[in-house]
Formats: sequence, structure tokens, C-alpha cells
Amino acid sequence: MLDGDKPTRLTVAVLQEKCQTSLAHGLDDEEAARRLEKYGKNCLPEEPPKPLLKLIIEQFEDLLVRILLGAAMVSLILAFFEDDEEEQLTAWIEPIVILVILILNAIVGVWQERNADEEIKALMKLSASKAVVLREGKEKTIPAEQVVIGDVILCSSGDQVPADARICELRSTTIRVDQSTLTGECYAVIKHEEPIHDDDSPFALNILYSSTNVTYGKAKCIVTSVGLDTEFGKIYKGTKETEEEKTPLQKKLDDFGDQLTKVITVICIAVWVVNLPHFTSKGGWLKGCIFYAKQAVALAVAAIPEGLPAVVTTCLALGTRRMAKKKALVRKLPSVETLGCTTVVCSDKTGTLTTNKMVVRKIRTVSASGLVKYTVKGTNFNPVDREKWGHGSDCCVDPQTLIEKDGRPVAAPLGGDQALADMSAVMALCNEANLSYNSELQQVERVSDAMEASLLVAVEKLGSADRGVNIELQMIQEVCCCLMCTTQYHSPRSVSVPAARHGPTCTPRTVLWSSRVIGSP
Repeated sequence: MLDGDKPTRLTVAVLQEKCQTSLAHGLDDEEAARRLEKYGKNCLPEEPPKPLLKLIIEQFEDLLVRILLGAAMVSLILAFFEDDEEEQLTAWIEPIVILVILILNAIVGVWQERNADEEIKALMKLSASKAVVLREGKEKTIPAEQVVIGDVILCSSGDQVPADARICELRSTTIRVDQSTLTGECYAVIKHEEPIHDDDSPFALNILYSSTNVTYGKAKCIVTSVGLDTEFGKIYKGTKETEEEKTPLQKKLDDFGDQLTKVITVICIAVWVVNLPHFTSKGGWLKGCIFYAKQAVALAVAAIPEGLPAVVTTCLALGTRRMAKKKALVRKLPSVETLGCTTVVCSDKTGTLTTNKMVVRKIRTVSASGLVKYTVKGTNFNPVDREKWGHGSDCCVDPQTLIEKDGRPVAAPLGGDQALADMSAVMALCNEANLSYNSELQQVERVSDAMEASLLVAVEKLGSADRGVNIELQMIQEVCCCLMCTTQYHSPRSVSVPAARHGPTCTPRTVLWSSRVIGSP
């Protein structure tokens, strides 16, 4: 549709003409449906599930496992031709034990991989994103996979960009985007709508890339690439073209199996050759040859550590369980050992070695008596200190305050400091941050810039000028995880909230606020 032209170099008017769309009207539903059929869905191709038979076969690809399997087969054949009934019963035990161990080992490996695949699919369904598009002059929210080339999308703070799109119109003073999914850099990048003729950079400043997150601002954009044609899709294709390498443990086991095979082969041949003079003592040369061949094979089977695969699988399975408790998903068991073999980790700091969180710890205001120092407690985005606030208490208990003034706890800091109240109002109103509550992890998470989110949480911790209202609000936030203070700044007269007094039961209640909270006259 773009005929090889780079969207970064085109003006907005030319881009609209090339994509046969309009910033004011967007695409018609019929045209969007036609393009969806022509270009396909805006999603990465879903890999077909691996057949169960192939999964089972993969569990027997290790050299050591194959050696054990071969030894078991040979032992079964020799046991079948054993003449002595007592010896025959004993001969059957060892190969059966080896086969049982190998089967159990395969079952654990198959179960782990199938279970991990199902969890990954479940996570992908949970993370299915939406997109706000302009269709027939009206804003519509549709699944991101239905976005097509030429769609006019509206991106704002907290949104995940559904596809590669050229910025055509800024609806705020600026727009910042977190491109860490593509570049690994945690800092938000400032974007603009002007054409770029010198586009040597791999990531243009007038393009919003698929799977990145808008941390600040609003913009109207035209989609230029979808699915595998996006930059994120190209990275996906690159990972699929990479050949899978064996883990350090698999390499060591293969080397061990190779050396073991050579040593056992030499010993078996040596044992059989040394006993050549004794062949006739077993009732004939042929019978002696078969007898000492059995002895050599028995020696080979005894030398093979049949319990090693089971021990390795058990240790890796235990490691997988420990990683699962840390919220890490492991698809293949040997991957656990790979992490253990890592000696040097090359990474950036923020968001990788740290949690990429930011909190307000100290506030300074100026009063008639001098500089006032406030200390804010807490190290996450939760507006209340959940470790010190009991769940399901039978009575209203004043929680330990999260604010200290000159080293002393204060329950209503806004009540005696108008400058702090004004600062709280500014932090709430001049803020593009979005916070959401993750019910599975039971914690508040940001979907915007870390600094602005930290200011929003500080507003909640500062609370109201009324100590009684603060206690009520902290109880509400504890049970319902609301950001009530910020809501009140945007609706200053009163706010209807669910009040919680006895555990998780909430009933509607209206909390009236002092005018000092919003700094109004």
C-alpha cells in the first residue's frame, strides 16, 4: 500500500493518500473488513501444539538415555534366551527396572512441557489488548488483532500500542513512549509528528511501535504495519529462525555418554577376548562364545548408571517448582540448569536488576517558621501499608501513619500546612499516570510513567486534612484498592465511595472533604 515508501519520510497528507484513509473520518467498516481479509489479523501466528508422540520421542534424544534403552533391549533379548528358570527370572528384573525408570523420566518431561505450554496460552489470553480506532468518524474500541493498515488509532497515556503507526497529530504538548520491549531501555522516548528524512536510527521518533506503552500524552496515528511486518514481529521471526542449542547439562551428559560408550565397548571386547581359551569348557565352542558374550553384555549393563537420568530429572523438577514459586515459568526442564550455569549477566540496571519502581520518600515545604521536613513511608505503589494494617479486623483501628513530620508521625499532614495541600493538589491534577490493581498478585501496578505514578501514590498517602476521613479512606483503600484522594481532586465537592468497617464487606458511603485539601479559597 505504501509502495516501498518509508512512512517516516512522508508528510501527513501524503500518508493519508497512500493509505487511502482520513484523520477526520478513519476507515469505513466495509473497507476495514476487506483489508483484514487481505492482510490478515494483527497478531503473531499461533504455533500449533506439538504432537504428543513427538514430545515423547524428544525425551529419548539424549545419548545416555539411548544407551540405557539399548542396554535394556539387549538385556531383554538375553533374558528371553536364558535356559535356567531361576536365572531367567533374575535376568528379566534389570531390563524392566531400566525401562520403568526411562518411562517415568519421559512422563515427567512431557508433563512439564505440556503444562508450561498451557500456562503460556492462558497468559496470552489474559494479555489480549484492545485498541481505540476511528471508524466512520466515530471512536470505537476493538480487539487489537482487528486493527488493519490505514486505521486511525487514538493512543493515550497507559495504552499499549497495537501496531506500528505513524504519529500524525499530537493531542497534547508532547508524547512519551516506553520502548523497553524493543530496545531494553527503561527511559521513555519523546516522539513527534514531523517527517524524518535522515532515518538512520532503527527506531524512528515519529513512529509508535507495536507492544510499546504510552507513558504520557495523547496522539492520533495512522497504522502502517501489522502482524509480522511490525518491528516486534520481525524480532519474533528472528527468534524462530535461531537454531536451538543444547544446554550445558545436555552437552555434559552427551559427552559422558560418549565416553562411557567407548569405555564399555573396549571392556566388553576385552572380557570376551580374554575368555577365548575357556570357550570349550562350556560344552562346545559355540556355547562358550554365547555364554561369555552374555557375561560381557551383563558387565556393560552393570556399568551403565541407569539411575542417573531419573536423578537429573528429579533435581530439575525440584528446581522448576522453586522457580514457579518466584513467578518464573519454565517450559523445558534443562533450562533450569542453564540458569545455574550462568556466570556473567549483562543487563541494564533499571527494571532488570531493580524493580523499575519509584516512590516519594521525602517532601520539603517552606512555612513562616522555616523549612518543614516530611518523610513518606512505603516502597511500592500500594497507597496503604498492608503489612501494618490487619485484614478483617473487628473494629476500626487507627493505622500507623505513613507520613512523618520532622521525625514524628502525623495523621493529617494537610491540616496544618497549606503549602503541602497545594502541592498535593498539583501532583494529583497535573498527572497522566494510571494505576491498576492486580487481583492475582494483590498489589497495585502502574501502566504509565514511574515518576508520575509515584506522585499519585504520594497524594493517596497524604490523604485529607481531616484525620477521621484519613482513617476511613485508608480502610476503603485497604479493602477495595481505590485511589480515592485523586478522584476527589478531580471532583472537589464530594465523592461517593464504598466504606469498609468489618472486613471486605463494603456499603455505599459519601465522604465530604475540606476545601483545604484542594487549596480552594
